[in-house]
Amino acid sequence: MSRVTPAGTVILIASGLSGPLGVAIDSSGNYIVTEDSANRLSRVTPSGTITTIVSGLNGPNGIAIDTSGNYIVAESSSGKLLKITPGGTITTIATGFIHPAGVAIDGSGNYIVADQNGNKLFRVTPGGIVTLITGSDLSGPQGVAVDRSGN
Repeated sequence: MSRVTPAGTVILIASGLSGPLGVAIDSSGNYIVTEDSANRLSRVTPSGTITTIVSGLNGPNGIAIDTSGNYIVAESSSGKLLKITPGGTITTIATGFIHPAGVAIDGSGNYIVADQNGNKLFRVTPGGIVTLITGSDLSGPQGVAVDRSGN
């Protein structure tokens, strides 16, 4: 895993991750990484120390961190959206996606999920209510972000 400075310098942070797909940065500056090939969620410190938060996932892909510090993970192979606490407790927020790949959090605390193989974008409340945002004009959406205006 590497980071790139604004000047374009590539700095190796850690090696040994297995199929890293999603990354988010927690409030302590650690990198929280989904490892698809290893089916786990890991914490990488800025100095490169890797710690497994939880293993036994099923195709973890996109990740976002909520205001409470929980990790919101799109689990592609199972079609689930998960909440994982920093201590490793897993809760299923929503199911029924075809291949959720990306996740972001909007200003109201809802999760925006890009369903790659379903070609759809969904809004999911923290309570698990799923609403279709759009199912047209998308082709394999993988990543998703929300701006200050909610777009």
